[in-house]
Order: sequence, then C-alpha cells, then structure tokens
Amino acid sequence: ETVQGVESCDDGHAMDVDMGIQFDFTCTSGTYVADGDGPQCQKECAVPEDNTEFTFAHRDEALEAGDIVPPGKSHIKLQSANDTLKLVGATTMSCNKEGE
Repeated sequence: ETVQGVESCDDGHAMDVDMGIQFDFTCTSGTYVADGDGPQCQKECAVPEDNTEFTFAHRDEALEAGDIVPPGKSHIKLQSANDTLKLVGATTMSCNKEGE
C-alpha cells in the first residue's frame, strides 16, 4: 500500500525549498518507507550578521541579519545595500545541505 505523508525535520533543519511537503510512502514489512530517495532534511542557513554591503531577500521578503533561510538553490536574492550601485554577475545565493 502506498500513501502520501508529510515529513518533519528537527530544529535547525528543513527540506529544500523546491521540494513539496507531501511524499509517497510504501508499506514494506509493516513499516512505511519513503519511495525513492525520499525527503532529505538539510541544515538551514542564517543571513550573515556582519554584512553592510548587501541586502538579502527570500520569496520577495526582506531578510535581516541572523534570519534563518531554508536550504535551496539560487533562491536568496542579493542586492547592493547602496541603491546607486548594481551588482555585476550572479544576483542569487544558495543555501546548501551543509547550511552554508
């Protein structure tokens, strides 16, 4: 039997922002096991505390120093804190599974 379920992570961990919250689980020998690789809890990231050069945003919400961001790829928007300057190159950041 296969059912859908929600996986929860320990404090300080979350699932990649590109993953959904529902996962398929199949009953094997009386225990439900996630299908495929299943959900993976990864470390969350914190916005740098000592930064005055950049501003950060996630899903169009401004982030402050120390704010926690879930893991994901290129989902943190980065801008110059100086409105008269524009960034050259990549304007997004990622939070990898190690929380960096």
